[in-house]
Amino acid sequence: MVLGGPQTGKSTLIRTLISSLAWRYPPGRVAMYAIDFGGGSLGPFAELPHVAGVAGRSELELAQRILAEVRGQLDQRERVFRQGRLDSPAALRRARTEGNVPAGTHGDVFLFIDGWAGLREAYPDVDDVLTDIVSRGPSLGVHTVLTSSASNQVRTKLQSLFGGRFELRLTDPFDSQLGRKVAERLPKDLPGRGLRSDESFVQVPLPRLDGVADDADLGVGVRDAVARLSDRWPDLPVRRVRVLPAKVTLEELLPGRVGTDLVLGMAESDLGPALYRPREDPHLMVFGDPQTGKSTLIRALARQVIARPASEVGVVMVDYRRAHLGLVPEDYLLAYSTSPQQTEGVAGELAGLVRKRLPGPDVTPRQLRERSWWEGLEVFVFVDDLDLVAGRTNP
Repeated sequence: MVLGGPQTGKSTLIRTLISSLAWRYPPGRVAMYAIDFGGGSLGPFAELPHVAGVAGRSELELAQRILAEVRGQLDQRERVFRQGRLDSPAALRRARTEGNVPAGTHGDVFLFIDGWAGLREAYPDVDDVLTDIVSRGPSLGVHTVLTSSASNQVRTKLQSLFGGRFELRLTDPFDSQLGRKVAERLPKDLPGRGLRSDESFVQVPLPRLDGVADDADLGVGVRDAVARLSDRWPDLPVRRVRVLPAKVTLEELLPGRVGTDLVLGMAESDLGPALYRPREDPHLMVFGDPQTGKSTLIRALARQVIARPASEVGVVMVDYRRAHLGLVPEDYLLAYSTSPQQTEGVAGELAGLVRKRLPGPDVTPRQLRERSWWEGLEVFVFVDDLDLVAGRTNP
């Protein structure tokens, strides 16, 4: 954890760490993720082959995806440790060198967060997410570096998980947890001068490889360093972090899907199918403003339902706007209701069907689990939309 007041060199330290890691290790031996809610100076590092993604202050969705990706790395590495009977990050590095781990397994993973207070303000749940990452990370070779202006911006529980602490000049030396008197000795006009936990001073180097010891044109020096580092490692880059696309088709998510689960869409956590399981959650309500995709979702779910044999499923469509005419084939369609009177009659018939299926006293627990005490169609009722149906006489 890196603490320091404004303009004391926190972002420069992060850039130096990224540059030094990228100079020493090839892509894959290290993989780096960065969230830049500080001065916005980490953007150029997105071009490094070692860096999976850099999220700026205006890219909250990408920042959330980066955190989800790092948590996914933790889960994947736990499986690798278990399957390979590995007991430490050092053992993982050796196994990776020997080719005894799955392809794509990184040696070490680094998460850099510059501007913790800004990220907390934009993403209130981030404390719990980062606490999980920081608590599980060290034993799996996943390292987190966080910068903040003051220690009171970081919750005590989270602070306790950081074994390393580096303090640049603080706005108030009384906030120092390494020693007020020694913190007062840090010069006010010398950015990059910091204090380690053993109370010794450190001068942070500039992230430059062009031999220029000047921060006046540091942006130029950083871009030069990125270009040199990219030339140094022409290897395949680490996999980039992806965000949810603006548009995704059902055909992209259906391949490989079997069983009764239905695809709702693409999940942010792993960019795989987000599933609705009717056997576990029999009823689904979808909320949204006009033109947000409610009817599109109904069409997608209905298409998946009618992919099953007509001998297994039946569909009731309540659609006062007639937006889904022709969507469900006749051999699947039990009723297509377009008015309150028609809907009331259909609902009465469905209620009678349900009463016949109520389990009697002789139904066993196994039959309840397997739903094997009744025969007939599994019925799906689609209502688009409830605002039109739920009037004074709601069927």
